[in-house]
Amino acid sequence: MKLCPNCGTQNADHFTQCPNCGTILPAAAPQPVYSGGTNGYVPPAYQAAPVTTAGGWFGWSLLCGILPIIGALIMMSSAKDPSAKNFAKAMIIVQAVTFVLSALCSTTLRTVLQSVVENM
Repeated sequence: MKLCPNCGTQNADHFTQCPNCGTILPAAAPQPVYSGGTNGYVPPAYQAAPVTTAGGWFGWSLLCGILPIIGALIMMSSAKDPSAKNFAKAMIIVQAVTFVLSALCSTTLRTVLQSVVENM
């Protein structure tokens, strides 16, 4: 509540002029902010992280299944959910490991089959 310096009437904080005498009221003193801690620390406001829905996960998984590396790169660059970005990174790693293992297995299998054919 603000007190009018001229007539002493109590006025609401949002009043800029006394309704009783018309005197301009001084600005309200700033209210102290409760910090919830010590040393004046005010914690940052809570901001919820974006969440990917079940339909979103289905779409991302479908994209990564159809276009393996490209889909994961698209997902990593355009997803807002941090867990979706981590999933895309994991998909790229898994796909790279799968590619290397399939190349090694096909080379080994080709060598074995050639030696079998030559021994016949």
